[in-house]
Amino acid sequence: MRPPTLLRSRTTLTEQSARQPSGAPAHEPRTRLIFTVVLFAFLLAATACANELVPNGGWSAPIESDGYVYVAGKDGHLVRIDAETGRFDQGFRYPQGDGVGAIYGKPVAANGAVYAAGYNCKGNRCDAQVFAADASTGQSAWAEGNFILDTRLVGGVAANESILVFGTTRLGNVEVPRGYLYALDPTPDAGGAAGEVIGDRLLWRLPVNQEIWSQPVIVDNVAYFGTLAGTIYAVDLANEPMYVNAPESRVLWTFDAESIVNASPVVADGKIYFGDFANNFYALDLATRLQANSGSDIAPATEWKADVEGWVWASALIDGENVYVGTLGSRVYAFNRSNGAELWNQPAKIDGQVIASPTIVQSGSVRTLAVPSSDQDVHLITLIDGANTGRRYSTNNQVMAEPLFVSEPSAAASVIVHSQNGELRRFHPSSLNLLDCFKTEDGGRCN
Repeated sequence: MRPPTLLRSRTTLTEQSARQPSGAPAHEPRTRLIFTVVLFAFLLAATACANELVPNGGWSAPIESDGYVYVAGKDGHLVRIDAETGRFDQGFRYPQGDGVGAIYGKPVAANGAVYAAGYNCKGNRCDAQVFAADASTGQSAWAEGNFILDTRLVGGVAANESILVFGTTRLGNVEVPRGYLYALDPTPDAGGAAGEVIGDRLLWRLPVNQEIWSQPVIVDNVAYFGTLAGTIYAVDLANEPMYVNAPESRVLWTFDAESIVNASPVVADGKIYFGDFANNFYALDLATRLQANSGSDIAPATEWKADVEGWVWASALIDGENVYVGTLGSRVYAFNRSNGAELWNQPAKIDGQVIASPTIVQSGSVRTLAVPSSDQDVHLITLIDGANTGRRYSTNNQVMAEPLFVSEPSAAASVIVHSQNGELRRFHPSSLNLLDCFKTEDGGRCN
């Protein structure tokens, strides 16, 4: 799969559809956008499943948990390294046999396990697997093994101590609904609430208006995610009897953006932040949304929207009172979270597109924005004015995954980058020197 080429051609289609001729129906640009992304979804699945079902991941960001850095490798396996020493753990690999397919979402650590999802396709049939790997043993944390569906799971999972949720594309050959939000019991022993369990692991599922590529986020037992129809959902995850026979009533509110929402939203301090494929970035107020219930109008007293001159594929980065947004237009914007005021005279620019979220790296008192590029490398941007320093963590390969800054212990601080070719690199934060490089499929050293 060569997503930068596809993304560039898709951006061209977006620019063409944005130039709507006079008198054209207002819904045409959105329809074209959905068609374009659905076409890209087909190409994504077809490419990821070619070559005898060899998965083509490399988009999954590393995470840190309890002294280890976990990453979903290009071959569909979850592996890890020691966060302090950088040593590859040859005794941890899930699953032990064949991989679960292309893994695009970031793993999630909770309940003494690490959760993720991947999929493989053969022809028009795709088999997706959601799994829980025991962090101590590397074995399945679920007695029955992986949860399997005939769909593509692009976005990844979200989990806490009582529930795991993920979004789907369409199921099998069923055209409607185009997607679901699934809820599973994440604990080692399936069970859930009396009267609400469907099968051994599934708690419930909620049909939505289009495919979900957005990785859900859970805050205060509410799941937030976007769809290819451009709708943001807020879904109550509470275990309430009134939801048993009416899962659709779990929807607390929806908001219709101007175009596709692929980026996973970020929720902080009563606000939700996300971008769309109509070059917009939004900051919505959760209380205002709950009162409005649905719609597409911004409430100026509590909310704002900004033009970022490019499609937003990645999640935003929150840092104190600031929010940073990368786009497929090769730019990074900085806004004040309260009022949407731009913090830089002009957006930062990098080579390539920003497909994954940036990360803040700190070395001593110096804090820098590390921005991954779809061309290659991770660029370093100054926080004060957005200037590209010209310095970078060199990967010599595309970076579609959010970099990870490991700050503890300070003597062993590092920046960890998962590149699209399946290599995991550790860099010294300030010198930019390469400390280690492993191939995620077997832990071998990079060439």
